[in-house]
Amino acid sequence: MTDTTCICTKLRRASQQVARHYNESLAPSGLSVVQFSQLNAIHRLKAPSIGRLAADTHLDRSTLGRNVRTLRRLGLVHFEPGEDGRTRVVTVSDKGREAVKTATACWQTVQNNLSDKLGAEQRELLFELLNELESLAP
Repeated sequence: MTDTTCICTKLRRASQQVARHYNESLAPSGLSVVQFSQLNAIHRLKAPSIGRLAADTHLDRSTLGRNVRTLRRLGLVHFEPGEDGRTRVVTVSDKGREAVKTATACWQTVQNNLSDKLGAEQRELLFELLNELESLAP
């Protein structure tokens, strides 16, 4: 592999490898790490609007909308009218709740494995660095 001094390239490569580990671990649930993250956020927020979900997940509304429509096609979520009639909220279906339950156990395993490989100090340092990079965003 060609080495680089480009921060973006190194982060992208690392992100791809980490995502691969999570996706392999989540395979029994039928979800990718992106789908699990979004489905879990919907479950945690208890029927959010797309705007609320976008703010919570730090994704733009159009990307999030496409991803949520995929979850709907898979039968994992439903769209329902919001309180004021002008908005729609996203709710997790029974099938979605089962997927979250299965995926959470898979996620915990890979999370623990990667945390163990890094060790507590390295994990904390990684999070500090990533938080610092996130704060650079406008």
